[in-house]
Amino acid sequence: MMDRGKMTGRILKYCLPVLLVVFTLSGVHAQIGAFAEVDSNYAETGNPFIVHLKVVTTSGKPQQTDYSTWRSVVPQENILKQTDWVSTGTAFTSDLTLVFFDEDTLTLPPLGIRMDNSAVLATNTLEIVVIPTPSPDDLVDMSDIKEIRREPTIWLDYLPWALGIAGVILLVVLASWLIGRAQKKRGMSSRSVELPPYELAVKKLEVLEQKQLWQKRQVKEFCAELTYILRGYLERRYRIPALESTSDEILRHLQATDFPEDIRSELGAILAAADLAKFAKLIPPESFHDDAWRLARNLLETTKPVNFPAPAVGQQQH
Repeated sequence: MMDRGKMTGRILKYCLPVLLVVFTLSGVHAQIGAFAEVDSNYAETGNPFIVHLKVVTTSGKPQQTDYSTWRSVVPQENILKQTDWVSTGTAFTSDLTLVFFDEDTLTLPPLGIRMDNSAVLATNTLEIVVIPTPSPDDLVDMSDIKEIRREPTIWLDYLPWALGIAGVILLVVLASWLIGRAQKKRGMSSRSVELPPYELAVKKLEVLEQKQLWQKRQVKEFCAELTYILRGYLERRYRIPALESTSDEILRHLQATDFPEDIRSELGAILAAADLAKFAKLIPPESFHDDAWRLARNLLETTKPVNFPAPAVGQQQH
């Protein structure tokens, strides 16, 4: 029977190379230092998407994340927030929240993470597939079609037709009466559609101000009405399809006009923040209200026709 010394020698002879490979791979893994992980490679449009960042403790403590490598793929306004770095003992972790609005397949380049020792670690590349948010009325949820069970015809089956014909006759009579009344009262119809774009936008802003939606915490409604007024003004003033275009498309259309360059970027920021409030249900900061009103007043005053009288817009404190 083999003694213990020889047995131990054989075990070390075969296990030592394996242990050396394991330690070598562990060393390589530790040198990487920073990682980016996701729970799923699929993101839905308009829904927050989480990226988990990790840095091994032996690399030091993370100080700042550099998003510059993502600028061509993820706009700055789509990066919603990043949590503080928290130590788990073996690593520092932080969660990064993003949002996507367009269906696409994206490759997110490595992020640079600056450490407390001035070193910069790079994370791995991520592959993200952005899919449209599924509709609850998707046809796949429908039950199988069953054969029609026909019932015998009775006189009540014709009652809806009779009521429909009577309703049409009543509508024709009512329409004739209203048209005749309108012709007798000329000038009573609203002339708001005939107002110049600048004056019409000013009146709409005054109505929005009186509603005090922001003060009532109806942030989504406030953002929707304000951006609708601005879009309508831009469409009539510069003859661009602003009401049916996205925020980015509006800015591209304005580049071909004489729209002032110095307020274009500020307009883009307001439209982007309003889109997040309307579609992603993200509450903008308190400063958004005053910034939005200041932009609206400045935009109207700057782009109104020359020598056009300026009505007071938003004289109250917002």
